[in-house]
Amino acid sequence: MTSIKMIVSLLFGWVGSLVLCSNTCKHVF
Repeated sequence: MTSIKMIVSLLFGWVGSLVLCSNTCKHVF
């Protein structure tokens, strides 16, 4: 259970960082 929670939180963190990067790129360009 703990490993699954860790993977899910990691996945959400990766998706969040990806969205943040895309938003920053939109602001830059």
